[in-house]
Amino acid sequence: MDAIALIRRLADGAWRESGNPEGWAAALAPYGLELERAGGRCRLVPPFELLDAGVIRAGLDEDRVTVEVVDEIDSTNTALIARLPPPAGHATVLLAEFQRSGRGRAGRSWLSPYGGGLCLSLGWRFDPAPVNPGTLSLAVGIAVRGALVRSGVDDVMLKWPNDILLGGRKLGGILVDAANAGGALHVVAGIGINVRLATQDADRIAASGGLPPVDLAGAGGRPAGRRNALATAVIGCLVDVFSDFQEKGFEPLRQEWNDADGLRGQAVSVGDIDGRAAGIDDSGALLIQADKTVHRVVAGDVRIRVS
Repeated sequence: MDAIALIRRLADGAWRESGNPEGWAAALAPYGLELERAGGRCRLVPPFELLDAGVIRAGLDEDRVTVEVVDEIDSTNTALIARLPPPAGHATVLLAEFQRSGRGRAGRSWLSPYGGGLCLSLGWRFDPAPVNPGTLSLAVGIAVRGALVRSGVDDVMLKWPNDILLGGRKLGGILVDAANAGGALHVVAGIGINVRLATQDADRIAASGGLPPVDLAGAGGRPAGRRNALATAVIGCLVDVFSDFQEKGFEPLRQEWNDADGLRGQAVSVGDIDGRAAGIDDSGALLIQADKTVHRVVAGDVRIRVS
């Protein structure tokens, strides 16, 4: 039995007889999964809900979204941006149970065990290309936050430009890729949400120097065991936001983003700029108040300083 077939057999957490528990454990280790063993029996801990394209698709109240689920892939964003864009106003969604080379911002890796997160990319074609496309990642943040709140996760905040926060820790991230297509714009919005982080992955993320991670399971988030429902909510909110963005741009979302800004008022550093975060402007740039000067930051990693 290959590793993926074994994972699917064990995903429900029920005890299974095994003549080779050591071999099973070795097969699952590269996917960040662990077995509990008792005699000749094994079970996966914790169990998890497998993603199901049919279940996700049935939960969407529209017919302009195609949904595909794969067991493993290098990167959902890389795969989707290489495809032809969908027709304008339609979405192509690719989800993976496991990414071998999941991508974060600035070349960082996105770490998640098999079935431990929501790894989702949504392709969309804006025709014509929208005004100020640099604000798309902020719009995606609004959509993801809305989906989480709708799913019963409170206190979700956003950190410029692309982090999703829960209790001040990083719950998820956003990566937007774009390619010009004549006068249109092919956009792929990648979303990673920590549903259940393996201990070793959480330690590696914390050691990298970024924000400490958090997952829905550890935070008591209600959708922790319902990944299909969470995926449906995220896709639905993304389609709504992108549909409105085509016509109205980011301006209608700006106040909502500022209200959800997890940096506002905090002492921050970006490069050689130190000051207090003061929201975003109409172009999506981060504003930093330093004495009597307001700096506009259009790119860079924001570090929260202890003041």
